[in-house]
Amino acid sequence: MNDYEILMHHLCRSLHRDLEVPMSALALAVDDDGDLCIPYHGRTLWATLLVEDSVTWARVWTVAATGLKRTAKLLREINEINVAIRACRALLTDGGQLIVAAEIICESLEPGELTQIAGRVVSYAEQVGEPVQLVHGAPTSRGVSEAQA
Repeated sequence: MNDYEILMHHLCRSLHRDLEVPMSALALAVDDDGDLCIPYHGRTLWATLLVEDSVTWARVWTVAATGLKRTAKLLREINEINVAIRACRALLTDGGQLIVAAEIICESLEPGELTQIAGRVVSYAEQVGEPVQLVHGAPTSRGVSEAQA
């Protein structure tokens, strides 16, 4: 096993422990670019590893809204969201999705940390997703398919 595989295994074990995701489900939940897809509280969360210099981060995110058109008004609203939320951030993808994400250093994951992060990501996505959809004409994101993420 190389270092990346070891850290991915650590991330899977942490997801299994903290979010009670069966290890067999995690093995089947890897998408085309290596992200783990996890059903969590009625949403799909994704988790992946990001290697930056000598630090490996675990990123957890979900789609809060889809079908958004990049406008100055929407970008201002996303900036306001990012000022208001803590430990997460909202991002607009090129494909018009509003993503809520959080990162943590993977090597130092402690029991319960992924539960806190996942809970925060889902909570913020639910808080900001619907209002953004209503104002900016996005369709409902509940049940967003893996292909859209």
